[in-house]
Amino acid sequence: MPRYYYRALNKEGKRITGEWIATNINDLEQRLFRSGLELINAKVTRRSTFLWQGTQHLRELMDFCFYLEQMLESDLPLLVGLNDMRNSIKSITLKNIIANMADTVESGKTLSEAMSLHANYFGAMFSILLAAGEKTGQMITIVKYLYEYIEWKIDFYDRIKKVITYPLISLFFIFFSFLSIFVFVIPEMKRFFLSLQIEMPLHTKLLIIFSDFISQHWIKLLLLGAFLAIIVTASYLESKKFKFYVNKCLLKIPFVGKFLMLLALLRFFKIMILSISAGINFLDAISLTVPTVNNDYIALNIANIRLCIERGESISEAFKKANVFESVVIQSLHVAEKTGEIEKALLQSSKFYDYQLKKQISLIETWLQPLLLSIVGGLLAWVMLSILGTIYQSLEHLPM
Repeated sequence: MPRYYYRALNKEGKRITGEWIATNINDLEQRLFRSGLELINAKVTRRSTFLWQGTQHLRELMDFCFYLEQMLESDLPLLVGLNDMRNSIKSITLKNIIANMADTVESGKTLSEAMSLHANYFGAMFSILLAAGEKTGQMITIVKYLYEYIEWKIDFYDRIKKVITYPLISLFFIFFSFLSIFVFVIPEMKRFFLSLQIEMPLHTKLLIIFSDFISQHWIKLLLLGAFLAIIVTASYLESKKFKFYVNKCLLKIPFVGKFLMLLALLRFFKIMILSISAGINFLDAISLTVPTVNNDYIALNIANIRLCIERGESISEAFKKANVFESVVIQSLHVAEKTGEIEKALLQSSKFYDYQLKKQISLIETWLQPLLLSIVGGLLAWVMLSILGTIYQSLEHLPM
């Protein structure tokens, strides 16, 4: 069915915009009317407004999981529960999605099938896990795990935000402060030094040469930087080979590379635990985790695990060949194969990478600010030594 981008009025006369899946424009108008909206106009679109919106989007998903868990535990009929959920949810976007899901369920589809129509909002993982839960009768357990997983992601993003917010703000002001110094202050000092007709030291000459270059080309440099950023971003999004190369190079950056590796592997184990608890078999669970890793290099190595196991290799040997897992994790899986406690080994591995990731974040936090201060201090020392040193040298040539 086509996706419509619409504008409508609610009961209070407030204009509402959003997207809705419907058979045709008349079907869309009827669906909106049942939701208390009066259609103004609509058009078919391939663009989705249900895009990633940071932690706010995650919090909406948490609300959805919370109400869905309550609905399942109270044994409410699915349609009644969805309508109650829609009335309780504050997000306009999520209200519209739930109303659309209710219409889809009413037409004879399952909840997971209705949710799969909104993969841009929920992600493919949601509908796959719930579909498995519908088959195994583990829906409540799956929803609880999803809630905990989303809660972990929100806590993680909040912590990262705290770590990088201060350095990013500091870098912004430092950049424009030094840009002002090189564009406006140093040229004036250059004219002053030339009027003294003295031999300037090498570090002062280098400072003036650098200042001349920045003051003459700073606008071009900013435009070039913006252009390169656009080109790199577009290439990253469009070229799989370039994206793979960038992801591989990022893993080699000190501190950052290890952080990205630990984050990807922690996500892998968390989704593996979620998938297996939903009743998905081990090999299919591996395939489900691959898109969630967010690093093509690591994802390729994880995807090869399934191929190795299908060829008859043991789980621990396949993980070892991936060349991205710690030896303690491989040993844990080796023991689990003998005891039959694979799920327990996955849980232990998840805890291991969670601890390692927290330790790496603390390490980055410990070194980030001193590194930033060292760079700023070095640049400031260069500028001050070049200016004050030359001024002091000029005083020696003054007549007594």
